[in-house]
Amino acid sequence: MKNKILPIAVSVICLVAGILAGTLLTGGEDSNTIGIIKNNKGQPITPPELIEYPAEAVDYGYTFVPNIVSNIWFGNAEQVYKILENQKTKVVDGKSTEKTLLGQLDNALTELGSFSRYYDYEDQLCIEVDGVKYGAYVEEGEAPIGGGGDYEEIFTTGDYVVDTFSELTDAISKAQSGEVIFIEGHAAIDISSLVNVGKYLDLKPGVTLASNRGYKNEDGTIATGGRIYSSSMANKAIYASEGSRVTGLVITGGDPNQHLAHHARAFQGGMGGSSYYYRLTSVSTDGIHVIGNGVRVDNCELGGFGHAAVNLAPGVKDVLVQYCYIHHNQANGLGYGVCHGNNTESIVEYCLFNYNRHSIAATGAPTTGYIARFNVEMGSSLSHCFDVHGGSDRGDGTNIAGTYCEMYNNTFLADTYPYWLRGIPEEYQEFHNNVVKQPLSAYNKGKLVADKVKMFDNIFGIANKTVVK
Repeated sequence: MKNKILPIAVSVICLVAGILAGTLLTGGEDSNTIGIIKNNKGQPITPPELIEYPAEAVDYGYTFVPNIVSNIWFGNAEQVYKILENQKTKVVDGKSTEKTLLGQLDNALTELGSFSRYYDYEDQLCIEVDGVKYGAYVEEGEAPIGGGGDYEEIFTTGDYVVDTFSELTDAISKAQSGEVIFIEGHAAIDISSLVNVGKYLDLKPGVTLASNRGYKNEDGTIATGGRIYSSSMANKAIYASEGSRVTGLVITGGDPNQHLAHHARAFQGGMGGSSYYYRLTSVSTDGIHVIGNGVRVDNCELGGFGHAAVNLAPGVKDVLVQYCYIHHNQANGLGYGVCHGNNTESIVEYCLFNYNRHSIAATGAPTTGYIARFNVEMGSSLSHCFDVHGGSDRGDGTNIAGTYCEMYNNTFLADTYPYWLRGIPEEYQEFHNNVVKQPLSAYNKGKLVADKVKMFDNIFGIANKTVVK
């Protein structure tokens, strides 16, 4: 990425310089009212003949494709401003080298996008030892982890093409199984008025709600996808029925915060526990609430939901969440990327996760399970990354932590536990072929292994690249 930033910066500077130069050369609003130009003796001056030289097209020899396609920004804008202002001064004073400039631009991008350690370790997400791959990877020619650029299944139109709230709700009411509602890439649709009264976008069975995240525009830029957003501090945004699909969209909630003080007051400050905790209604917000089997969520960016970005209602099976960028769903006590209710099953794969309390979680009730593979934890997690609750969490008198759980070929760049053992699965739980930034000595092994729980063939400690059998 770094070798691509400087040409972009230079291009922007040239563009701004060109605009300024054009303004100076064409004069102000009176430039067309000067009249005949005369010399100091009052004689008309005949201007010289102007010869036109057509401009030549400039090919810079590259197309910039961002590693992470994002349109949700929760970073510290003030800090970004300080980084850029400081670097601008150094460039003007001739005190900045190319290496320094690139480094500071990377810092600004990381802060603005809240990308954490991703760019520091993007070349070590997958480590190969003796021909075996550990950590998250995609095969050559496949879509990137997190979706976006080069994703193969990008929609550019549909049976209904919308870009306003009224058009969207009208299409939602009419669309039938097999039909596609396409939200145009430039659209930003506020559904707060719907969510504030306890309603939601209700996808009927078999309906696809799509936009164009990752589409390469004619000018070489990458589309971030149409955006659905809500500033509401309560309720759910989208209900996904059986066989429906949500793809290529940006879905933004109104609360990306951790609420540490609120959680402490509720459970440690003598304020009544759960009854007080849920008075903050934003902790119950969901992005996509899955109520039917066979739902697919792919190539989306989701963030800002206090409860979960994707929530599986009890009994839902065969859900696929893939190639998504899911971040800033982190209200303490809840805060999930993908949450599994009782008796649910899913596959979560090729996703980027960051700033969630748990990126994947499950109630752990019997007949519940998930497979998590080829995902990247980018570096910031309020608590352990993946999770299956035990019987003590549910208060059902058992020690059951789901029926099964498979976690393999994931990369964990956060300092927290990659997962935390909270009970015993009915059948099995496996954690293998993963890459974990911290060495195994940083963790209490008792939280990682137990009866029916196997942890094997992982790299703990990126620096040493040693496989822990």
